[in-house]
Amino acid sequence: MNSWEEWHIQFEQVYDGGYRYLDVCGEFMAFVREALDFMPTTVNPAGCEMEQPDASLRLNASAEGLSVACWEPLKYATFIGAAQIVADRAIELFQPFEVHQNRYVSRLVWRTQTLEQSNRLSTEFLNSHGQELAKYLNLNPTLQDTAWTFQSGTRELRCRIYPMALNVTASERRLPDAGTPRSRADFLEKQEKRIQKVRPPSYGLGLEVYLIENDPVRGSPLEDGLSVLQKYRNSLTEFLSK
Repeated sequence: MNSWEEWHIQFEQVYDGGYRYLDVCGEFMAFVREALDFMPTTVNPAGCEMEQPDASLRLNASAEGLSVACWEPLKYATFIGAAQIVADRAIELFQPFEVHQNRYVSRLVWRTQTLEQSNRLSTEFLNSHGQELAKYLNLNPTLQDTAWTFQSGTRELRCRIYPMALNVTASERRLPDAGTPRSRADFLEKQEKRIQKVRPPSYGLGLEVYLIENDPVRGSPLEDGLSVLQKYRNSLTEFLSK
């Protein structure tokens, strides 16, 4: 029996005035590598990207904000610990004028055999106006990509349902060559092993749950926001499974 399966979880922090990133990016990257065994994949004045394949973690940092993502949510505890350490260090080094938003994202999939099945499944969530429009146009709905936004106080919840395909892009495959430093080569080999475990393109109905906390209290534990995200995620999947 099919069910909703979480395949990606992410924390994002949006800064106002994190310009000191440009001065201390190298110090930040060195800390993340030494403390959490991340390795850089991209670095330039616009931002840096680092990965930890063993923990299935990826981070991006820039003057505009920080994101930490995990593509194996079963490693949830590792994700929370790393995200908290990285976020605290980024605030310490980048010294933004303020943290404008904390964002928490959960992505789930209800797997299907084909993309066509995913398209058909998405139309089961047509509201009455969508059904009436199909009758008015005398056309059959073939897919639906729909989104909702709800808000209460400083908290905003965005939800999206859409047909999707899960795969790995060719750009992720970067193999070491003869001149690659050993630490970098080991990292690339681990990354390749992780990619090889990913199944060929698979299909499903996607559900994205996006919790936004505006003007968050600085220093509040990330786990608190993730717990709220999980509550909404569970409520949504329960409602959509009826």
